[in-house]
Amino acid sequence: MKHFLMHTGRLRVGGSYRGTVSATILRLLRRKPDQVALVVLVAFLALVTAVTLGLRSTARPSVPGAEYLTGFSATRARHHLERITVTEHPTPSRANWDVRAYLATVLGDLASSPAGQSRGVTLVKSTGYVVDSRADDLLSFRDISAGDVTVMQSSNLYLRIPGKRERESGDRTSLMLSSHYDSVATSRGVGDDGLGVVAMLELARVLIESPTALSYSVLLNFNNAEETGLYGAQATVRDPLWRDVAAFINIDSVCPTGRPLLYRSTSREMVEIFQQFAPYPHASVLGQELMDAGLIASDTDYSVYWRHNVTGVDFAFYDRRWVYHTDLDALPLVEDESIAHLGVNILGLMRGIDTVGIEHVRRLPERRNAVVFTDYAGHSMLVLGYRGLAVVLLASAAVFVLVPAAWSAAFAVTGSAATRVSIRPWSGHVLGVRLRAWTKSTLAVLGALFANLVATTLVLGSLLTWVQPMAVSGRPGLILVLGIATSLLVSALTLIAAAAWAAPHVLSDYGGGPPSHLGVGRLHVRVQRGTLGAWLVLLVLAGVTATTTAFLSHFLWFAVCLFGASLAVDALAWTALNTRPALLGHTVVVTTATESPHRHDDDDERTTLLPVAVPKIDPATAAVCRALLTPQRSRGRAWGYLLLFAAASAWPLLVTLDLALNYVMGLAFSTQEGLPGWVVAAFVAFMAGPVALNTGVVFAALSPRTLRGVVLTLSAVVFVLCSLAAVLFPFTPAAPLKLQLAITTASNTIVGSDTLASLLAGTGSTIPLTMVPPPAASPTVSLAMMPAAGSQAVDPAALLGDGVKPDACNPYRFGTRRCTYPASALGAAANVTWPAATFALRRAGSQAPQLPSGEAPMAELTMTVPAGFVTCSTTGIAPPSLAGDNSVATLVVPAAGPKAIPLRSNRFTYLHADPHSAPVELRMYLPRAWLETQWSLQCRVHSNDGVLGQNSTTEPYALYREVLRRVPDWVAVTLTERGLVAADYAVNFMPANPRPQARGDEWSIASLLSMLF
Repeated sequence: MKHFLMHTGRLRVGGSYRGTVSATILRLLRRKPDQVALVVLVAFLALVTAVTLGLRSTARPSVPGAEYLTGFSATRARHHLERITVTEHPTPSRANWDVRAYLATVLGDLASSPAGQSRGVTLVKSTGYVVDSRADDLLSFRDISAGDVTVMQSSNLYLRIPGKRERESGDRTSLMLSSHYDSVATSRGVGDDGLGVVAMLELARVLIESPTALSYSVLLNFNNAEETGLYGAQATVRDPLWRDVAAFINIDSVCPTGRPLLYRSTSREMVEIFQQFAPYPHASVLGQELMDAGLIASDTDYSVYWRHNVTGVDFAFYDRRWVYHTDLDALPLVEDESIAHLGVNILGLMRGIDTVGIEHVRRLPERRNAVVFTDYAGHSMLVLGYRGLAVVLLASAAVFVLVPAAWSAAFAVTGSAATRVSIRPWSGHVLGVRLRAWTKSTLAVLGALFANLVATTLVLGSLLTWVQPMAVSGRPGLILVLGIATSLLVSALTLIAAAAWAAPHVLSDYGGGPPSHLGVGRLHVRVQRGTLGAWLVLLVLAGVTATTTAFLSHFLWFAVCLFGASLAVDALAWTALNTRPALLGHTVVVTTATESPHRHDDDDERTTLLPVAVPKIDPATAAVCRALLTPQRSRGRAWGYLLLFAAASAWPLLVTLDLALNYVMGLAFSTQEGLPGWVVAAFVAFMAGPVALNTGVVFAALSPRTLRGVVLTLSAVVFVLCSLAAVLFPFTPAAPLKLQLAITTASNTIVGSDTLASLLAGTGSTIPLTMVPPPAASPTVSLAMMPAAGSQAVDPAALLGDGVKPDACNPYRFGTRRCTYPASALGAAANVTWPAATFALRRAGSQAPQLPSGEAPMAELTMTVPAGFVTCSTTGIAPPSLAGDNSVATLVVPAAGPKAIPLRSNRFTYLHADPHSAPVELRMYLPRAWLETQWSLQCRVHSNDGVLGQNSTTEPYALYREVLRRVPDWVAVTLTERGLVAADYAVNFMPANPRPQARGDEWSIASLLSMLF
């Protein structure tokens, strides 16, 4: 400091300081040290935030640089993206088949190119049927249950690039890259999953044209029908090519911008390779943990692959989840840097696998993430096993006990009396000279932390539950700042309460006279001692829970940095005391055997103050040294604790802020999917709690007056932020309200007792079943929304404008409500082509397949349905698990082969991907018991295409476009169902003397409701 002032020409001369700026600063430091320290604290927090945002923004490659270093061209990839996202292309639709044809052309050109022919590249177009009567690998998706029957037509495209070992020795071991080329009916699928598709197209070109081939083979899987139920992945794992797959890389996203995140893995080896070879790593295991906890309602093909015993990783873009499955998932959001980031990272991972050998990663996957992994602002990465993380956390806790113990013992043996006592406030609170006092401080700080978490959660949770639930969805950044401010406010209030409680004890210590900083006294020493103890306890807690969750793993950095900074100050104090003790002030404290007349804390030794001679030292230098080395005895002690806070919290704050920004964005939108506001509030509180815990060390060193000013300021900030969150309209075009759209109609028929009697008697013939529309079932448009969003910010009667009012608004799933509007009021209902299905009932012929019970079927129910997606469910018939084989019907799909499929649950699904195909027959063979029971077959036929194609005014998109035209720009529309239009058909069997309702009826109704809604 002295040399700095001399250099700048502002050295003290004749009792004054030259230079206006330096004089003002020094006066402020001497007269208002606490206030200046607070300003510096705010500036420090702002600096850490700016550095974090800056590091995140630079953690992506430049497009020219990526192409120069790897050959991956984001420009070529964008060209493909523009071609495949012209319009919505769900399965099945003509647009979907057009995208498939474009991809087949591009892949065929690559395979037939000179480089492709020399490498032996082959293109496989899959069109066969897959029958699955178990569905055990679809348990993670929506309403699919074990035992459900699925019959689907595959429409995947596979490009296979043989590796050097296959060409030399026939070893077909492959790494699979997978993405899906279908979209939902309300989105053009730019992010989900156009970016993954075009990245794979460009990776295929790079691999084929690269002069150096990989040692292993590569299988690029462009699958279809992911959005309707992960059906493309189902076809993949049943294809012969699957037998050669050693590991996979899946790419699927919820938005088209930002940085691609590696968030799931069952392979520690692949994550470690990614850590080593990815040029811009971005990864976090907490993404999978949030999905496992049900906080993010999504899934990908990754789940199907690892359930079929192949290990791999999952990548996704996630920044703007609001656009997921809406028309806002569009090309203007795409950044070439994002495409390049995905391409170079995956290419680095593939070449890393080639370097270490694909045998290194081929093994059975774990049932969960194999490792804990996270990146730090995109520039470095940590990879540890769950058990390894537990060992590190617990070992760190042990080190933080043993090292201060050894340090204190060394001082007790080698140091002078002045040295031992002068460093006692540091080494004492690290080790705890008196265990009882150390324990009391630790418990007090832990109690304050718990109160902080509870209070912050209550404030945010109340706001997000009763006042404005959509505030976090529309403005997650505001809620994050509010959470941090609330946590700091509670920390300051806790310290004021502790100071008020401790004041009588402090007065008695000074014989009834008021000490400087009355009301706080030595509270700052106790707070720092308790904070260190609290972090020790939290380290142990994080270590104990580390084998099941990595959520508390970021506690490690707070604890390590705070302990390290404290020990560094110990060492600095020891060095200063043995070299220039006069720097520390005009008095030193020495230990005496004499009884002191004053009462002290139970962890303090009996002391007396002895004067010492002090040589002339520059006041600025001495002040800085006193604040840094002995803040517990300096008037500007807040500076010492501020420097300690800065040293101990810079890196942990950066890590925590980066983590919070990543996942508050994801959880924010999840409130629109039914995530309770209390969960988001608790997450924000856990992110803000460590910041408030360390900041409390600085707050405790402030004078009571300054601390009260902090409380008033933070109270005003919290009040303003709460008011803004409550009053501001929560939705914007960038963060819209997401409504779920369904366009439906219904019809039914009744099979009467006479018909059933003739079938049982063997005299019935083919009976066409005419569907009669129910009187009240006119075509409807329904929009589902959050109940609080509708009541607080959205008037359903004004949502579609022009006086279009809902017929009714009723509770819906996941805490939402659904408002139903008459389609005729939109002026487009007559132009919608509803998917048609016909039904016929006849006595089963002699060629009918035998039932699982061994008996011949009594009747055949034939359904003729259009190419598309059909789900059927029965009610009134018990599942075989309750009624045995006598209750099992069979299903035959002639297009898929003559095999009869037992219906061992109350639901079956049929998917035909080619929209140009003729209608398909589904045949159900019924046992006698079904004709003697009152039951119903409910089938929902989904359609994403009109008879005349995407440009026709008679197709379902006319009504969808009309809805988009009417809703405000702060509303985004997605699907409730798996198709844009759904027609419900019901066949009701009504025998004259029905058997009693089967025991599984309640279960079946629940199954039906889950299918329909």
